[in-house]
Amino acid sequence: MRKYVVLVVILVLLVVIAFLLEFPRFASGPSSTALVSVNPAAPASINISRGGTALTLRKSTEGWTVSKGGLEHPADSLRAARILALAQGMEGDVVSVNPENHSIFGVDEAGGTLVTLSDENDSTLASFILGKPSKDFSCTYVRRAFSQDVYAVAGFLSSDFRADADFYRRRSILDFAEADLETLRLIYPERSLTFARDTLGGMVLIEPEAATFDTASLRQAISGLSRLKATGFDDSAGEDEAGLESPGLTVVTALRNRESFELRVGDLKDKSYRVVRVGDPVTYLVNKSLTETFYKTYETYLGR
Repeated sequence: MRKYVVLVVILVLLVVIAFLLEFPRFASGPSSTALVSVNPAAPASINISRGGTALTLRKSTEGWTVSKGGLEHPADSLRAARILALAQGMEGDVVSVNPENHSIFGVDEAGGTLVTLSDENDSTLASFILGKPSKDFSCTYVRRAFSQDVYAVAGFLSSDFRADADFYRRRSILDFAEADLETLRLIYPERSLTFARDTLGGMVLIEPEAATFDTASLRQAISGLSRLKATGFDDSAGEDEAGLESPGLTVVTALRNRESFELRVGDLKDKSYRVVRVGDPVTYLVNKSLTETFYKTYETYLGR
């Protein structure tokens, strides 16, 4: 009888251990709500590293930048703001106080993502390691860099903290209100089209003279240009390799506030066109379907 009791006790213990491993966020340990708390205005740099890959976001007078290949690129301000918002008040419950469990939760130095926020004097404001998500992806395991405690923090945080510089680079190429467009010039290798806004607020074709045009094609082109964003970047190809020395189309826009932008459309790479904005050293990759909202044939604009 005693043997059966011992076996039952062992079985119960095994079930409890299995339960804790399956649902680690319910593990025992002290509880706390304060994990990271940083004034969003204080950080001057954000360093993110995982494995052998690292990047740094830096605050400049014109916004945030991200470094890649020894160069500083404009960063997406919304992505930087998202990190600062999360760091402003990161809360969670302790799920483990045992350092031997760090690899289980993915918050060890080898498997986790180290995030360090520093001020303008390079003093550390916060440093923490992001680990694995829970099995239902409702929370992420996080550990402060100099603490043994592991927290379960609500949300899938890995989507906001990536050791990938391109993820943080600004992808907006043009961004203007359609009503602010005054003139649009489409320059092809041997001919061009010029549209201008008339006194009634509509767009008219002034080059070539006495020609009709397809209004639907023009509307689609203006809509696509006004919110033009890249899907990626091509940092390796020169202008001759990308077809940008002799572009298939050059787009020149002039806005009501007298700003002027010039775009050059080059060759296809996979399913994206290479596009440059004059004055901007970046070669952007723009989705084929988006580019073709304005990269139409000369004859299409004339309704032929």
